[in-house]
Amino acid sequence: MIERAPNQEEERAPKREEVVESLRADNRDFSKLISYVDAKEKEVKDERGDLLLAVEIAEIYRDAGMKDMAMETFQEAIELAEKEGDLELMDRLIDEAEKLVK
Repeated sequence: MIERAPNQEEERAPKREEVVESLRADNRDFSKLISYVDAKEKEVKDERGDLLLAVEIAEIYRDAGMKDMAMETFQEAIELAEKEGDLELMDRLIDEAEKLVK
């Protein structure tokens, strides 16, 4: 049986801007975001990494104009920052979330 060589395009995770543009084009198509997050999760080693990934996802949603999803994800990141005791980051995230409702 002949094995097909993996296609580089299939293996490459999309870049952040590609994810944002994809969500702007169709906010119901999460395929690039899922690929992006899957790749990023492989790099996460601890709770701090989980927190930073949550922040990045919230920012992607914000940049794509998906305010509800951004707000929800910022809230999750705020809770993680509070658990970690990172009050400075928590304050920054609260500021970002408040900008979404203005």
